[in-house]
Amino acid sequence: MLCVRAVLIRTTLLLTLAGVLSACAPARPVPLSNPQPRGVVQPAELPGILAAAALAEPELARSVAAFPWARTSEAGQEAFASLAYTARTAPAVTAALLPLAWLQDDVSPRELTVLRSFEYLALYDARLATQLAALPWLDAEMTVEKSVVLAQLFAIAQLDRPMMLLLLRSPFLQTFEGDEGGTLEAVLYLEHADPRLRDTLTELAWFDDGLTNGEAQLVASYGSHNANCGTVNRS
Repeated sequence: MLCVRAVLIRTTLLLTLAGVLSACAPARPVPLSNPQPRGVVQPAELPGILAAAALAEPELARSVAAFPWARTSEAGQEAFASLAYTARTAPAVTAALLPLAWLQDDVSPRELTVLRSFEYLALYDARLATQLAALPWLDAEMTVEKSVVLAQLFAIAQLDRPMMLLLLRSPFLQTFEGDEGGTLEAVLYLEHADPRLRDTLTELAWFDDGLTNGEAQLVASYGSHNANCGTVNRS
């Protein structure tokens, strides 16, 4: 548990740094065809959100409306709105999320945060959000550890699309062992603090073809030493 808390704290610091850097950089343009991220939904708005989704994707809208928790709690209302909204803006993302086991009974605040993150990412890169939603381990229970890893992946997706695509095809992310956060924390560190080392790593054959579990642990060790890893193995 202490390890999870430590990763949470470090990830929060890295995400805060990302926000500061983003505020100093030019805003990323959003295609005019994409709606802006919405605010907190009000109960009276739910029928309108669903109606808009039904016009664009009637089958998805019916599936979203069928969830029993859709109007039973504030988190349920927000989750309902998020899925319906994404059904209109990025239907493939909603289609990938709807069958997930943790959506079938109820929606916790943690799970709602994950849904809103998918909603936001889908506005900017629906294909990347769809690929992320297809990770095999996403279907099981949404634990604290998984939510931390997903937060790291969402941050990387917005910072570095090529890096995110590389990670998504990496063997170490196809199953969830609980130690993935260290590797992703190191990637976030390199993105912000040492882009030169990041570029060196991504040019290496063993990195570019996707990370195995052992290679992912090696990358994590770079981050744990503040990326002062000395000689990089180029074999």
